[in-house]
Amino acid sequence: MKILFLMMSIIGLTCTGLAEVKVELLDNNRFEVKWNGNTVVLPSRPELRKTGGGKRQFFDPVSRTFREVEMTASQGVMFNAISKQGEPVFLGNAELTVKKDGNGLTYRQDFANAGAWWQIRFQSVDDNGLDVTVDAEVAPEFWLHDFDAKIMDINLEKATADYGGLGSGRRNLPTSKGLLVGPVPGDIRINYPSNNMFVPAAVMQDDKFAIGICRIGVHDVWRAPFGELNIMPKNKKCEVRALTGWAEAVSAACFYQNHIQYHYRLRFSEKRTPGPAGYLQLVDAKDLWLDYMKELDKHVPIQPNPSYSKEKSNILIMNFFMAENYYISARNPQGWVMNDPNWKTNKWEFPPEAVNASGAKLKELTGFNEGNYGTPVKWIKAMAEKNVREMQETKALANVVWRSATTSGANNMGLDYLPDTHYFHPDMEERIAVDSPVRNWDWVVVDLELLAPDGKVLGRKKNVELHAADPGKLRKLNRCEDLCQRLGFRVEDLQEAAADYVKVATGIGSVEIYRDLIKLYVKVIGSQEQLIGRKTGDTVEIAVMPSVSNKALAKNLRLKASIKEVKRAAIDIWAKTMTDAGCEIGFLIREDFLMGPPWHQTFMRLDWTAEWQYDLLRQRVEWHQARFGKQCRWFYLDVFANETPDFIIQRLRHDFPDSFFFAEHPNGVALRTIQGWNWFNTLTALEIYLNPNALTILPEMLFTRDKAKDMELIKKTWKHQNYIYATHRGARWLVKMAMESGLEP
Repeated sequence: MKILFLMMSIIGLTCTGLAEVKVELLDNNRFEVKWNGNTVVLPSRPELRKTGGGKRQFFDPVSRTFREVEMTASQGVMFNAISKQGEPVFLGNAELTVKKDGNGLTYRQDFANAGAWWQIRFQSVDDNGLDVTVDAEVAPEFWLHDFDAKIMDINLEKATADYGGLGSGRRNLPTSKGLLVGPVPGDIRINYPSNNMFVPAAVMQDDKFAIGICRIGVHDVWRAPFGELNIMPKNKKCEVRALTGWAEAVSAACFYQNHIQYHYRLRFSEKRTPGPAGYLQLVDAKDLWLDYMKELDKHVPIQPNPSYSKEKSNILIMNFFMAENYYISARNPQGWVMNDPNWKTNKWEFPPEAVNASGAKLKELTGFNEGNYGTPVKWIKAMAEKNVREMQETKALANVVWRSATTSGANNMGLDYLPDTHYFHPDMEERIAVDSPVRNWDWVVVDLELLAPDGKVLGRKKNVELHAADPGKLRKLNRCEDLCQRLGFRVEDLQEAAADYVKVATGIGSVEIYRDLIKLYVKVIGSQEQLIGRKTGDTVEIAVMPSVSNKALAKNLRLKASIKEVKRAAIDIWAKTMTDAGCEIGFLIREDFLMGPPWHQTFMRLDWTAEWQYDLLRQRVEWHQARFGKQCRWFYLDVFANETPDFIIQRLRHDFPDSFFFAEHPNGVALRTIQGWNWFNTLTALEIYLNPNALTILPEMLFTRDKAKDMELIKKTWKHQNYIYATHRGARWLVKMAMESGLEP
């Protein structure tokens, strides 16, 4: 028996060694491809899509004029160039050449005008691979606009297929649960992995063969040239076409090029055993598109997740601070609107009887009283302490502020969470006196004296608010932007010694002169370092720079400040209460910004792939950590990563290795470099294959309140390395369900 098994193994190895891919040239400029003696590519002839002849208006690059041209049928093909003025260019007659190229063939067609040519190169690789490289080019003074060429017919009949396309609607199909998409009912598009293209790969299978195909050569460049491969199942074959396609997530600078190249690799095998879905999946046949993964591992290695306590529950509590304006009434005396005006119906936190309660009973059920009545500075401390208790009881990982704004924007568009989280709702920036040493971002009420270098008093002011922060150190979008705090002095504030400074004062506008009566400005320098840790009654000296045009006077002055009161914003009271208790916090940040006057604001985005996008996100992370400390390291990126360039995500993770960045829809490469937000279900087999350590948020909406289904989800994901739950106020409920499921709390 052992001898028979050994002989069969030797025969199998011998057969494997005999396997090879042959590209053969046939008559009439056709070619076919055989693997292991079997035809895998039917007799085919690469050619451009025909559009027909006739009279058309063209720019003639020979006569350099725009004129009417009578095109022949052979000239009417889908290979279009345009001038820099947007005029179609006449390419003229084409000449085809076909030649053997090592173990393959090269088809090339040159046109008479505009330096136009295109070619397809077929080359065998290893013992089961075929490389297809497509090139198209026009002269540098023109732009390549449209290209559509048939490449070959693959010998597959009634094949099923799975591919790396991931549309949100298709993910929840019954055939896709826990898998990816397939079997594909129509055409397959393989392009750069962005938007709904998860990976640029596909596997197909009929009763004879299994064939894998992937796009390679896309991760060693900043952005792959636009272009795609279309695989269209026909009755007894699969037609393959190369097109310019759509430039998914490509910079506007790349929309117009004079040369494109894209490279695909096919691998062939015998028919495989279908996976659990009943058809061949990408993960069932990963060896047939492994070339892409090898390239990915080289150019986009998996970045490890930041460390977090495994003793804690995998729960992330996400807060809503004011989704609408306050509703203060007899039935809602605290104006509570954390989620919506019907706050008492919140099934995650309040008991059912709260719906009909009011007065003392309402206060008893909700925990609110006159001590936290009205605007946030009244209730924020109690709210933060309540958050702390919830986090400690449930062992939650962090508490993230998701929304904090109430402004209405252009066309009545609700800005329920601002892109610039520098700007919280005004009530969250409202300040209240605190009995505490000065902390970062506090405001300090002082009586001050402005002193000249020789010690003379230039001015005095009472009850001035100094900011214990240095926004000037933050990265700014506009380089000319000056974020230093300025102090204005009127005539009544100034002493006789300030006369020389007033004569050469600068930076004062007409409105400030006539309305505010400002005579001199000084810029506060380094107030943060001098003020932090100080207490009421302390006196500090701070450097300031006068805004003057005389170089002799443009020297640092001293500001002698006596601290009378320390004030803190509501959002800082919340954050400091949380972090002082050892809790970690975070915020939502976006990559767009607001433009326009306050009464007609709207969101604004520039070119997706410009450097400003990375600068904006980096600035916002730095700003949050400067204000709230290093315990602020959880960021929900409302960036739609299917459109955000991967290099931005990679740089953020590299520059802030201890921070979590949960991005919406992190398709493809983003999954390897950043944490994600999964609206749909648990991770698919393909996602786990792309990154076994992928970390994704499962939103609360996945729990249906169908106890059996919710128990099943909890058992699958509780304290699992790949999942974190996002809950608004249902953390205790999640812990209770885990305990009922017999899981460790």
